[in-house]
Amino acid sequence: MPAFSQNIVGTWKRTSSILEYVDGKTDDLQKNLSVAFPCSADIKYVFESGGKHYMILPKGCESFPKIEANWTQTGNKFFISQKVGKTTTDTNYELSFSGKTMTMTHTYTPAEGLNKTKRLVIKYERI
Repeated sequence: MPAFSQNIVGTWKRTSSILEYVDGKTDDLQKNLSVAFPCSADIKYVFESGGKHYMILPKGCESFPKIEANWTQTGNKFFISQKVGKTTTDTNYELSFSGKTMTMTHTYTPAEGLNKTKRLVIKYERI
């Protein structure tokens, strides 16, 4: 089945979040998060068919900031607008699917002002 025929609607568990730099180095943000907050391995990420996104936080993660988010998907293009406190961040991703795994890839543009950062690759597993 082609990647563009699948969609993000459902409940997911994030398995990795790799930040790639232009010099070839990488940071595993998910690994760093799980060291600081072991409960983060059990966060559920929910994408509703109406375009709402939220997290279900397990015990121990109640201090995570509340995120209000809306999303849209057209083919393999994914857009999300997230609000944390008074700050709103809009991000575009390319989606790909393989079995129960979804990969979201965001390539940074010069306009984002992160000259040393190349892309962010996030993997989720459907639960």
